[in-house]
Amino acid sequence: MHLRNLRLEQRVILALLDIKNPNLRRKIIATTEVDDFDTKEGREARKFINAQIKRGQVLQRARYTADTPALSESTSKFIRATRRKRLQARNRDEKDALQDVQELKNYRRIRSAYKGLQQASGIINGKAGHEELGSFCSILEKTLAEVRQEFDQQPMTHYGRGQTKKEANAMYKRLTESKKESYISTGMDALDQHIGGGFRKGELAILSAPRKGGKSAMAINMAINQYVDQHLNILYCSLEMPLDEIEERLAAKEGNLAYSKVMNPDSLSKGQKKKIKQVTRNMRTIGTKNGCRLSFWPITANFTPTVLEAATQGMGYDMIWVDYLTLMHREKMELWAMQLEYSKYFKQMALRQNCVMGLLTQLNENESVKYGTAVEENLNVWLKWPWGEEEAETGEVDVQLALCRRAPPTKFPSRFDLSKMTIQMFPPAMRGQNNMKSPSGKERIDINDKEFRKKLRKGDV
Repeated sequence: MHLRNLRLEQRVILALLDIKNPNLRRKIIATTEVDDFDTKEGREARKFINAQIKRGQVLQRARYTADTPALSESTSKFIRATRRKRLQARNRDEKDALQDVQELKNYRRIRSAYKGLQQASGIINGKAGHEELGSFCSILEKTLAEVRQEFDQQPMTHYGRGQTKKEANAMYKRLTESKKESYISTGMDALDQHIGGGFRKGELAILSAPRKGGKSAMAINMAINQYVDQHLNILYCSLEMPLDEIEERLAAKEGNLAYSKVMNPDSLSKGQKKKIKQVTRNMRTIGTKNGCRLSFWPITANFTPTVLEAATQGMGYDMIWVDYLTLMHREKMELWAMQLEYSKYFKQMALRQNCVMGLLTQLNENESVKYGTAVEENLNVWLKWPWGEEEAETGEVDVQLALCRRAPPTKFPSRFDLSKMTIQMFPPAMRGQNNMKSPSGKERIDINDKEFRKKLRKGDV
């Protein structure tokens, strides 16, 4: 019984690097992992390709990649191959390429099953302990899960005839048990309370505002709050800001410093530098103590949903932000068609990776997503807000929850202080009803109250 196929692994790696069809290349990247390869050369080559994608670099042809000093001699020889093999990989059609990927997956299953059988043999002969038994059970469950996923892509649940008592009890358990684990915080307490605990995993959330309306500021605020306060794993992909600008915004928000000061390090005082040093320490300490991470990915190369999914597969992110949708590579598609296709893909990706996808889009004059309503058809949570001269001057903005599948639309009075890159969001007001109390017994805020507006403008709230 063969546990690996060196020629097959070489064909897949060469296809990743040399195949003509860019869509097929992205499909192969999204459907293969490092663990699919068993040879040392195949694993090293796949890891190198992953690293190139994460850095946003364009993949070079096989003969140029083979000359990379970072690769070992045997892996370079493996990638260089012969000219005939490279040409075959370049002209490979979709059916054959995907068949190779499927065969690669089957070899992985064979290896997993073989390992499980070895451990089972030890258990039967009485040579294994509790640890080996537990390891065998986990391998067996993983193998069965892979088989179920292969042959039962969309499992059905049946009710009524044929339904067992155990299945009925499982349904009751699903309906009555707490679903806190399936929700993640939005980073804004007022929003969390209104929509029932935060974003639900598998959802697509959209933030929309006019040009220069604080979309990135809002998303970065939410991402930082999710990491700092809730200890979630967050990825922020930016197609318009370099890493320096993102870090400056982070330092301004967390250090309570003027953004203009942070942008010009020469103008910082000793006290301000001390604050920034504390911010950098805190960011590291939070992740180390709580086992979480906040990742920023500034992207300069062509960026599509398949590239993002390939780079984040198995990384365990709770939420992925994309700033912003219109700047993504659209391959000769009209903008509205690109938004429709990509938003559908991101919604499915959120379900596959059990995370939340957050997209930023621009609003037009009619307060709809610019270039069409394609995104609005696929989203689960939609936050939008106006931005004009009045909002820019006062910083007072009504952030509108325009759509949510489990909460009514409402407006959140908010304060945008873009000079310090901070955003505060307050509970929705009971308009025209002063001194109303919330369910917790606290008095609700009436945003029509002049005194409240004064305090909001001064930042005393």
